[in-house]
Amino acid sequence: MGVITKPKVILALWLATIVAGLWIVTQHLQVTTRVTQFMPQAQSTGGRFLLDQLQSGAGSRLILMAISQRKDLHQHQQKSDQQTLVDISNSFTRLLRKTNLFSEVNNGAGALDKTTLDILFRYRYLLSPAITPDYFSTTHLHELLTQRYAELSSPVAALSAQRLGQDPGNDFFVVLSRLQSQNPLPDSLQRGVWIAAKKGMAFVLVKTRADGFVLDQQQAIQQRIRSVFAGLDESVAFTLQLSGPSVIAVDTKSQIRHDVQLLTIIASIMVMLLLWLAYRSLLIVLVNILPLATAMLFASAATALVFHEVHGITFAFGMTILGVAIDYPIHVFSHLSGTDNATRDMQRIWPTLRLGVFTSCSGYLALVATDFNGLTQLAILCIKTKRKPK
Repeated sequence: MGVITKPKVILALWLATIVAGLWIVTQHLQVTTRVTQFMPQAQSTGGRFLLDQLQSGAGSRLILMAISQRKDLHQHQQKSDQQTLVDISNSFTRLLRKTNLFSEVNNGAGALDKTTLDILFRYRYLLSPAITPDYFSTTHLHELLTQRYAELSSPVAALSAQRLGQDPGNDFFVVLSRLQSQNPLPDSLQRGVWIAAKKGMAFVLVKTRADGFVLDQQQAIQQRIRSVFAGLDESVAFTLQLSGPSVIAVDTKSQIRHDVQLLTIIASIMVMLLLWLAYRSLLIVLVNILPLATAMLFASAATALVFHEVHGITFAFGMTILGVAIDYPIHVFSHLSGTDNATRDMQRIWPTLRLGVFTSCSGYLALVATDFNGLTQLAILCIKTKRKPK
């Protein structure tokens, strides 16, 4: 066996780093799409509540759906399709409830499920406008029970007697009446279904069980909604539109991913083309790309070890910034001469490269101290690439 030279040692260490990085990335790296990674960490109870509501609150989990007639059928079949809208809305709502993906599925103003009714009854005294400081006094409770006693002989006696002992003031029905009176679409109900007859639309409102900004789950839910609608016999003559915070977030994510992938491909082709025009050697082009690929792998592995999960936006921006790693071999090959070797040139230009490494790391180091986990991930991802090229 020959003596193991320094280049062989460096090559062995590099290969070992590649293998370790691949193992870490495949076993530990999880890419997340939670938008809260780019929000500051809450320091107060109110701040934590706000972040929790943004991530998993009721508003973030709502999806409003509009079932509309196709434009070419709207004018000719308007009268008959109003009834079809009611039927397709009921069929669509019934199938959505069977998916078990939603905590609520409503297509009419009075569609309150048992869970919602139980919550309203539990908090009836907080919601009722009739509650006053002396509401629970002996005198007032006696008056309420006297009224309920008089109502026992009326046609609504059975309804009042159901919860007479728990709700002597009928505050639960006061709350329900207020909700009914505040209905913004009282004239748009057709057989209990939200219908905008002039526009040929029916509306369905759902609340997902998954958090609103867990975009992978929300994307799967929205695809399931569209597939359920497409399976309806009447869907041929109708279209389905989705709206809501999670719908906008999923569409934005898809658009960003498409743009990033397209720009990355274009930029990579342009860089390789420029390198080939400069050096006229495919081997040199490949050697230039090796440090960039190694940096991307090493940075991903290091970030995965620190955070266990990395946001997709961090990768999107991080991968574009990592392009600076290709500057190192460009400097080396650009300073090569016919007589000098790469090691001697590297020793000569390394002080200048070291200064560039230091300034780049200093800029990203400032992001480590932020309260935004996403920016901290981005800083570590980029700092780990600023290494002395071998």
